[in-house]
Amino acid sequence: MVNRLRLICMVTLFLPLAAPVVALAQALPPFVTVATFQVKPDMRLEFEALQEEANAARQEAGITARFAYRVARGGSVNEYVFLTPTEALANYDQPLPVRRGMSESDAAQWFARLNKSIDDVHLNTLRVRSDLSIPLAEGRTATLWRLRTVEVRPGRGQDYQGWITDNWVPAMKNADMNGVVHFQDAFGVGQRTWTRLTAYDSWAELDGHPVARHLGREAFSEMLGNQGEMTHGPEVRILELLPNLSIFASNP
Repeated sequence: MVNRLRLICMVTLFLPLAAPVVALAQALPPFVTVATFQVKPDMRLEFEALQEEANAARQEAGITARFAYRVARGGSVNEYVFLTPTEALANYDQPLPVRRGMSESDAAQWFARLNKSIDDVHLNTLRVRSDLSIPLAEGRTATLWRLRTVEVRPGRGQDYQGWITDNWVPAMKNADMNGVVHFQDAFGVGQRTWTRLTAYDSWAELDGHPVARHLGREAFSEMLGNQGEMTHGPEVRILELLPNLSIFASNP
């Protein structure tokens, strides 16, 4: 319980700076925290109410953006993901926004209720690779995000990064894709875990990959096969934006 509470507290620590609705992909920060909550099946409404309730306190403490998602495919229906950009890891040293925005007694009650509503929480910090990303087009909204994670095989890190640079990014640009962000784990041995976040406007867009439609199925499969030799995985989840649980910046 102590470790879980410590992780929960850390989730609220980041001070995100990003654009509204378009979430992470227009203003790329150096880091992003991914907090994944496994919520008790009979406590989903309570959990959502707690997150919405705490947003007023977060904003009171200066939080300008925080993005909430439900796992729609590829995970448990009781799984929620929160993505929070940050400009520096030094933000971890600041007092918790929820505690700054609430009285001491209200914050204690809020965290106690939160602990009762969840089974587990996983926290990770990702380093944004803006050099390998394509910002979301201005004015575009995206309610669905494809979260794809792979682990690069030992000794193949440079090969995989080269594949993204020389093959995947040009292919996405040629297919007129935007809203694609690459991340590496900020910590861990060799930062071998890579994550790709891709924006979609509807479920219909997920019916076939834009790059596959541009290159053709055979060429697309061949390109993917090359990177498959360098990685383990992937793990894929489809995230659905929850606007009522999110905080959006008033000015991008």
